[in-house]
Amino acid sequence: MREFFILARCTLRLKALHNATVPRPSPQTDRVVAVLNLLAGSDDVGATLTEIARRIGVNRASCVHLLAALEGAGYLVRDPADRRYHLGPALITLGSTASRRHPGFDAAREEVDGLTRTTGHPCFAFSLERDRARLLYYTWDLRRPAPAMRVGDTITIVPPIGAVFYAWAEPDAIDEWVARAPDGNTEGRRLRDTLTAIRSLGFVVELQPPTSMLNELNREGGPGEPARLRHAGHHAHDFVVTDLVDDEKYAVSSISVPVFDAAGGVAIALNLAGFTSPTTTAEITRLAGVVQAAAARAGSRPRA
Repeated sequence: MREFFILARCTLRLKALHNATVPRPSPQTDRVVAVLNLLAGSDDVGATLTEIARRIGVNRASCVHLLAALEGAGYLVRDPADRRYHLGPALITLGSTASRRHPGFDAAREEVDGLTRTTGHPCFAFSLERDRARLLYYTWDLRRPAPAMRVGDTITIVPPIGAVFYAWAEPDAIDEWVARAPDGNTEGRRLRDTLTAIRSLGFVVELQPPTSMLNELNREGGPGEPARLRHAGHHAHDFVVTDLVDDEKYAVSSISVPVFDAAGGVAIALNLAGFTSPTTTAEITRLAGVVQAAAARAGSRPRA
């Protein structure tokens, strides 16, 4: 009995520690992000209080206070003639600072907005920072729940994660990426073959983990912790498609396409997500083509 109480006490402490370290949802923050993203994609037309409230799914009374706070900080301005809200001048400094740190971001952001409008899928833009991928920007259908990730969040890159950044990388960088795999010595050849196949396709198709693996992955880490894949003992071919078969359907998690910089390196990765049902080879190819066209436009634009 004494052992039981000790175990119970330890379990409660572990749960408390987990709850203290896992970020809690913040609906208020989600609304601020939704308003800014909405107006950023409004093509300078702006939006009225009623339109904003409807699009972000809150009542007018709550929206009034939110917009007033953003307007007071200079993040929004309201046209006195038609009472439509627009992005404000306080965002210029913030955007300029972020753009200097992430060259090519401005062009990629416009393409991400367009991809969500065109395909209906959430779209993310990631940059590579050493052994992590940082989320720079994302868009989604505001009628659906916001994605779990937030702008600025990072994903630890453990193969096969991050393949879109390394398929076109220099040999030394590929060696470093392969070495991060838990079984890099035995899996290295397969990982390199995966990168070769990705270069041939021109994009990365990541699959959802099989149902039998989901409980295992969840046990290994908290929500949103990509490093849990390190402990799962599964290989690149479990997650990355290396050969699209005609008339086949795939449980797609995401389609990723590189945006190349002037030197031919991958500056940003565009990631199309939100797949809720098996996807045919033809549809994967079509969507990948749409994202590739967007990535090509983003990469060819001069830097601001």
